[in-house]
Amino acid sequence: MALDLIKTCLQADAARALNWRMSVDAWADKQAELGDKVAVYRRYAAGDHDAKLTDKMKQMLRIGDSNFDRFNDNYMDIVIQTPTDRLQLTGLETNNDAATQWVSALLDANRLDALQIDVTEAAIRDGNTYLLCSWDKELKQVRLTHELAWDGDSGMMVVHDSFNRVILGVKSWQEQMGNVTRVTLYYPDHIERYASGDDSELHPFEDADGPADQPFIWNGQPIGCPVIHIPNRGTSWDAFGTSEIEDAIPIQNALNRTMHSMVMAAELTAFQVKWGMGFIFPPDLTPGMCINIGDGKAISKDEHVDLGVLEQGEIMPYIQQAQWLTSEIGKITRTPAPEFMGSDTASGEALKQREIGLIGKCKRFQVKAGNRWEDAIRVAWGVQAAFGGNLPPAFETISAQWAEIELRNDTAVIENAKVLAEMGYAEEALRQMAPVFGWGEKKIKELLEQKAQQDQARINQFTSALPSFGAASFGLPSNGGGQRQGVLNNG
Repeated sequence: MALDLIKTCLQADAARALNWRMSVDAWADKQAELGDKVAVYRRYAAGDHDAKLTDKMKQMLRIGDSNFDRFNDNYMDIVIQTPTDRLQLTGLETNNDAATQWVSALLDANRLDALQIDVTEAAIRDGNTYLLCSWDKELKQVRLTHELAWDGDSGMMVVHDSFNRVILGVKSWQEQMGNVTRVTLYYPDHIERYASGDDSELHPFEDADGPADQPFIWNGQPIGCPVIHIPNRGTSWDAFGTSEIEDAIPIQNALNRTMHSMVMAAELTAFQVKWGMGFIFPPDLTPGMCINIGDGKAISKDEHVDLGVLEQGEIMPYIQQAQWLTSEIGKITRTPAPEFMGSDTASGEALKQREIGLIGKCKRFQVKAGNRWEDAIRVAWGVQAAFGGNLPPAFETISAQWAEIELRNDTAVIENAKVLAEMGYAEEALRQMAPVFGWGEKKIKELLEQKAQQDQARINQFTSALPSFGAASFGLPSNGGGQRQGVLNNG
């Protein structure tokens, strides 16, 4: 329903927004497909998996409708959190100190430490996520907000041009009070706001956040689309990313089915199914109970009576299969988490290679996501210039700064840095120690300046304590330097 309403907003600007790549209907179909996938990703990350059990199976396993009754060995969250824990955006630096300070203040005001975690986790889980640059009238500053991808009900969608650049952002959500659909379109040069009316159609909407059609320009030029698309594993042929758990979901389903079989085998082993032949078997048989065969009557030699239990199931094959499946999840997602290596017989070099795979995909994420964060700051600069009333410091280049991905031995790092400092390479020593203490470039410069001031203070203190000697004390004439040099040459 929401996509149908959104299409009515796009029809007028479809040619410009979609830039001849596809029709509005084709774009909506693509967004519906992505939204369905995102909803599945989020369910699986939360441990809500498709059991695919018949009613009889559920009855035998005593599984109800509650999530707490299900047997979900959830490894999807590990696949998501492992790279998220390694990826930490520490800041962005420009080629201009004043601009870097402005960027730092902007990021501090927008709580970068928490914001970057949410953005990274959502991109890895959903495949796509978004940053929105806007102007906060109350705080009078640029606001960076995280916008989740469309999940079929609400979220952000985008339209790309032929160069995979975002030329339109579409945000849709439901108002908490009443059955009202809100849609905002973010173009590079203006912003359109809509809301559904009593006729269930979208109409231009104006509120405290802005008019129904707000210009988004500075100095007569478009600021640029304020929606920044951050995909995970995006490619040159498809601007949209892929969730890290997409390929692992089928294996997760197989793992859950293995657990169902293993639990059922354990149930039948612990509570064995008994059978009787030649007599009526008491259904309420319990340990220590006596059985009256033949109902108290004598049994002739021609009658055959027997009692037994069905053969017990083997639990170990299911355990081995579960271990193999978890190992496969680790391999295809390149996630070297300990949970995937419980009984892994792989060599140390093989485990190291898995770590390399994780590092490799994290570094690719740093490059691509870092570029998008840089784009967000450039748009934020334009928003500040257009709505803030003052120009921020200009800059030519900007670079995202990330913490080290590799696991390190902090003690060894500090010891190596001490060696460099003793050799006279103080600045390089501080750079080596920076990841351990979370220092940025600004902090390193402050420490170098502080060290220089301390050294100069020691020199001044030392020289002021020295006695004052005149030239005559050394047998040197007090006149010109040439005569003094002659005395030295003559011994």
